[in-house]
Amino acid sequence: FNIGAHYHNETLYQEDLSKMLDLISAFDRNQDLYFFRTTSPGHAYCEPRKPWDMDWTKGVETEPFSSIDEMRWDNVVARRWNWEKFQYHNKHTKDIMEEKHRTGKIPMVHIFDVYNMTALRSDGHRGGTDCLHYAYPGPIDWWNHFLFTYLKELSRVLSRENMVNCRAW
Repeated sequence: FNIGAHYHNETLYQEDLSKMLDLISAFDRNQDLYFFRTTSPGHAYCEPRKPWDMDWTKGVETEPFSSIDEMRWDNVVARRWNWEKFQYHNKHTKDIMEEKHRTGKIPMVHIFDVYNMTALRSDGHRGGTDCLHYAYPGPIDWWNHFLFTYLKELSRVLSRENMVNCRAW
């Protein structure tokens, strides 16, 4: 699950995150696996300068960042959608989930941090429809690869620890 990209008010984000974690706790199913994908950043400058002269089937491609430090949130698109808050949302969510798990209030939530890997992909900078959602193929395919690889490794670890009766791939 993921809830971050559509929250522009910190209080509402925190309240809804708390409600979601309370719901997980109420399930009382510690044998289930829960996953949280961090909120990935949008990509600035994805809108064409001359939209009337744009091949919308190809989108707009910009150079990817060479490091996460190059990301700046001082452009109009980023400010309009509060993308600078995503890193705060991600950190806050990780901290709350880890604390609640450590104190036994919720089961383990596996966190997929896709923020940096998404921001640094060149195909994550294609536009055409909007500046937050990605086209296929692209970053979302790698999120799936990341999840599949993680599940394979988790299966191996849990099998070694005799925590589950499953076979490794």
